[in-house]
Amino acid sequence: SQHIPIIYVNDHYKLWQANLETILTHCTNEISSPILHHISPQNADYFLIKPKHSIFYGTALNILLSQLDVHTLILTGIAGNICVLFSANDAYMREYNLIVPEDCIASNADEDNTFALRMMHNVLNARICKHTELMN
Repeated sequence: SQHIPIIYVNDHYKLWQANLETILTHCTNEISSPILHHISPQNADYFLIKPKHSIFYGTALNILLSQLDVHTLILTGIAGNICVLFSANDAYMREYNLIVPEDCIASNADEDNTFALRMMHNVLNARICKHTELMN
């Protein structure tokens, strides 16, 4: 099987001294707790905080991806029409190949999500698929 590094790039919610535990504590409530339990980073995963919409802006991501010799990104997350779209745009400008599992992004409105997926496919040459197509 192929090793695919998992990199979490999370908003820091203006918590400039944030680490993973601070972010999880800040985001945990009755609704989010079961979800966060399932999607929280594991010890082998990478975790970066971001101050703005794009995963590249103000982060060490580009250097990390270079050191890991990554050329293709599988983008997931929320919001599809903001952070995922802006990150896909920045990745495209850095000449990364893009894959976006359409069932692994979400936006506040379905039509915004559909528009973002269409933009990523038509403008940024992203491969849009279901997550099951990536599972081997």
